[in-house]
Amino acid sequence: MQIMKLIYQGQMQRVGGQQDQSNQQNKQQSSKSLQQQNNRQINLLDYGENFTSIEVSKIQIQQAQNSNEEQSRTNSIQVKPKLQQNANDLLDLDDRPSHQIQVQIEQSSGPDLSFLNLSPLKQNEPCLKMLEKMVIAQKDGRLKELKIFGQIALDGDFTFDDQSNLQLLGQYWQDNYGCQRRITPNSLDLQQLNENSYKMVIKNANYKVPKGIIDYIIPTKAFTQQRIPVIFLYRLECVQSFASYCLQYKVNDQWQAPLQDIIIEVNLEKDVEFDDLKTIPVAQNVNDKQITWKAKQLLQQQKGKLILNLIGIKKQGPQILNHIRISLKANTSVIENMDSIMFYNSQEYKCQKKLSVEYKIYPNS
Repeated sequence: MQIMKLIYQGQMQRVGGQQDQSNQQNKQQSSKSLQQQNNRQINLLDYGENFTSIEVSKIQIQQAQNSNEEQSRTNSIQVKPKLQQNANDLLDLDDRPSHQIQVQIEQSSGPDLSFLNLSPLKQNEPCLKMLEKMVIAQKDGRLKELKIFGQIALDGDFTFDDQSNLQLLGQYWQDNYGCQRRITPNSLDLQQLNENSYKMVIKNANYKVPKGIIDYIIPTKAFTQQRIPVIFLYRLECVQSFASYCLQYKVNDQWQAPLQDIIIEVNLEKDVEFDDLKTIPVAQNVNDKQITWKAKQLLQQQKGKLILNLIGIKKQGPQILNHIRISLKANTSVIENMDSIMFYNSQEYKCQKKLSVEYKIYPNS
């Protein structure tokens, strides 16, 4: 029995040893397999984003986190590209001298708008104006009516309250020449000191349009034919259904100032009907029964003519022409030695002269 027991124990020890050896071999194989798998995972990660589904070891995860944190800290202090920089970036991150930084700020922070704070808007200088209008009515080559009236006015920005003095210069202001004048109604508080002098109180005001202070009328006895800027004459030729108008003009030999903004309008009767019309030179505008020529200026002693031809006239009343209207301007006055000056805020202001002339020529008898 003892012999059999010993034999049984020996067999069991051999079986146990074999199992231990087998277990140990399994452990070694399992450990080797894990190591190979780890090695394989590391190799796969080296290939990049195509293998992101592969699990990595804790060591690699920790290394990756550390790397990301390091990268994040690095990114937070990186200077932005130049196109994205602004003034705050440069001030916070740039260690250059302040004058160099300021130059770069001006170059990279958009358009320079500093001019907006340089000075207030420019004001219109105070000025004194003489605004005159001449109205001439003409028929059969003769003056039918002549009126000349004007106004002395203030214009611009008057920024100081001041008691000013207005003086009228020239003999034609005197009563014996018949010049009629008055203080403009509802204007400033003017007081006449003597025949050609006024006192007025100017308060802080901005006149965007001229503010009249004196109205006047120049009598016809102070006016001569030589003071008419331009002489106009017209003639008409009619043959059956054809009519030709010729308007001749000539700047007066005695007129010295340039004439500007000339507009000549020929107005036909409303009941006139025709097939066609032609103008020489070509008119700027033809609107139904109104034909218009324009010119920027007329020089001294300049002359010329305008021609209007009506073709195929079908219907007409006693007249084809209703009237001719002519307007022009000049920087002068009708009577050269009529003048005025103003003293304001210890300065002298000479008047600026503006003349507007309007002709109306009626059909010849």
